[in-house]
Amino acid sequence: MKTAIIVLINSGAGSIKDERDRAKLLGLLAATVPDAEVRCTDAHVTMHELIRQAMRDVPSMLVAGGGDGTINAVASAVVGTSVILGVLPLGTLNHFATDLRIPTTMAAAVELLRDGVVRDVDVGGVNERIFLDNAGLGLYLEIVERRESKQRAGLAKWPAAIAATVQALIRYRQFGVRLHANDTVLLRRTAALLVGTNEYTNPDSLEPHRPSLTSGMLAVYIPRAQPLAIDLGCHGRRGRERWLRTAHQQRVHGRIETFAHACLYRR
Repeated sequence: MKTAIIVLINSGAGSIKDERDRAKLLGLLAATVPDAEVRCTDAHVTMHELIRQAMRDVPSMLVAGGGDGTINAVASAVVGTSVILGVLPLGTLNHFATDLRIPTTMAAAVELLRDGVVRDVDVGGVNERIFLDNAGLGLYLEIVERRESKQRAGLAKWPAAIAATVQALIRYRQFGVRLHANDTVLLRRTAALLVGTNEYTNPDSLEPHRPSLTSGMLAVYIPRAQPLAIDLGCHGRRGRERWLRTAHQQRVHGRIETFAHACLYRR
């Protein structure tokens, strides 16, 4: 029998690491969406395995319970299908949920699964993989990895972010970037590059914000450079490829290449 709602919970998510918090969440789900089937990761079952099994069961809604990484993983499976993505923000920063105005308190977020309205949002694509928030190269990746490692070790969010940033800045290295936009080729050497789905109002903040998730634009940010919007396979609200705009509303179509070593991060 087809399950209408399947809720996938990352048991290691920041806000439910404590057993009492996990029990509270399960109780809220049982009381608010009693018909939902809840599946949790454990030492033997990964989130990717849960996603594969859930998609085989073809639910009407697949809920991602976790941080931005968990939500992006579930979104990657449902994009282009009829399955609705439900968002249950249980991570530390919850960028995507915040931009969607989804409450980050557990009870309010669970109620939204029952009472919320379905909205279409843009996704970005790079190397045939999608991202909801952003993809980064270089220094940005190193800061994120260091911060997450410190948080797993028990350090609070903001001390972990500050310590990770300082350590990464001490050891950073630059790489080359070639941006193709229409008939223009831009060459830059940089330590970091960030591609966001839709434009950030404060991209240099520790908590960047996107006022819109439906503009059909990818914004490319390079330190000491003006933001550009480059088509990396951004798919619109109904799966159509979009033309993107620069901050000055000029239409562009292009690609990004890197030379020298640069690691990719996406969420």
